[in-house]
Amino acid sequence: MNSLNQKALTLLGIGLPLCSLSLILHTNLVLKLLMTFTSVGLIFWALMVTLLDAKVNKEKSQ
Repeated sequence: MNSLNQKALTLLGIGLPLCSLSLILHTNLVLKLLMTFTSVGLIFWALMVTLLDAKVNKEKSQ
């Protein structure tokens, strides 16, 4: 497993539990929104890293 895949898995490992935790919290709306937007950002970043890795692998194979 290369470093980009490891980075994407790490971002997902942080973002997905944070997203589910933010859905459970109902006490503070500001904290809930901050956690939701942070987790969505981490998940989106993991997607971008995965797409970058796919592009790099495609260029290497050509």
